[in-house]
Amino acid sequence: MLIDLASDDRRAYRKVHRGEAWKALSIELRVTMNRCEVCRLQPSALRVLQAAHLVAEVELWALRLRERYLFDRRGLTCLCGDCHASYDFVICGVRDPARMTKLQVARARGRSRRFVAEFRQLELRRLRWAATMFREADGEPAAPLAASA
Repeated sequence: MLIDLASDDRRAYRKVHRGEAWKALSIELRVTMNRCEVCRLQPSALRVLQAAHLVAEVELWALRLRERYLFDRRGLTCLCGDCHASYDFVICGVRDPARMTKLQVARARGRSRRFVAEFRQLELRRLRWAATMFREADGEPAAPLAASA
């Protein structure tokens, strides 16, 4: 889902960007998982891995669900920087190719082709998580399939 934000909305979004609670959760997730979910990279340095939202943070913000689900571990995964960039570009659509170099676009597409099965699994998790969020936001109980993902 590509969301085009007006510049005032973008400034407001950046202003409320994360903080200490996110930093602690991110470190905890990266230490616990200690590998990229897509390419299975197990780096010796923690900074190589990134905590990533299955539904991008800007999408949560635009849907007015950011405060409720930003720190929910069910909607997070651990990716290396290259897989995170590829996921955001190819699957989520939140990275604008006009703001990327041709090489960055080619690398993102290439990585998504190289790990097609892994990205497909991540996309399924993303869809299940989105369905769970909407059900919970509407006050309905979570479906068994979404709870097991």
